[in-house]
Amino acid sequence: MKDMIPVQTVNDKNFIISSVAKIDSPDISAPLEMNKIIAGNRTDIKLKSKLILNVGGYFTDSLISNSGPIPPVVGQETSYTIHLKAGNVSNDVTEAKMEVILPTGVVMTGKTFPEDGKIVYNERTNSLTWNIGPMQAGDGILNPLREAAFQIKIKPSLDQFDQMVDLVKSVVFSAKDSFTQENLLAQSAEKTTMLREDPAINSLGWKVEK
Repeated sequence: MKDMIPVQTVNDKNFIISSVAKIDSPDISAPLEMNKIIAGNRTDIKLKSKLILNVGGYFTDSLISNSGPIPPVVGQETSYTIHLKAGNVSNDVTEAKMEVILPTGVVMTGKTFPEDGKIVYNERTNSLTWNIGPMQAGDGILNPLREAAFQIKIKPSLDQFDQMVDLVKSVVFSAKDSFTQENLLAQSAEKTTMLREDPAINSLGWKVEK
């Protein structure tokens, strides 16, 4: 089975796989024109949707301006913009949200995009939640991925010299499938200052300098 169901129109959703099992027996006599099936069963399986999650980090960013030295320097602040992108494949979903855990030493500055209050920061746990809400089947496939961004800053310590710094510890994208009623989950690994997606930063800008 393919990892992702092909979605080409708004009507491509709520897919079902049907399996039919039939049993017959050569020991039971029947006229030639009659079907000798003595048992049968049909099973319908609803296919759950798939969530699409993308996490990117940038120093050079068109949405939120950043500052500080690149590569990052011990004892000096450098800010970055973290982009979250969300998509949903084959069924409508509700209660979609992303929960982002920030590492110790990474501070959220309060700058977000869009500035609509859907990104909520919890200072006690150093985490934030992007409340996306309902998503239609094909979001991010038939149209652009949903996107939000926020700014963080770091101030590397001496023991981080010549190392890449963790910017994001983890991201969990969750939602409830409206067709199957299942809880859906997608996860992203940690994001460090090794920002291959930012063309303005090469490998010399990834590790902390003195």
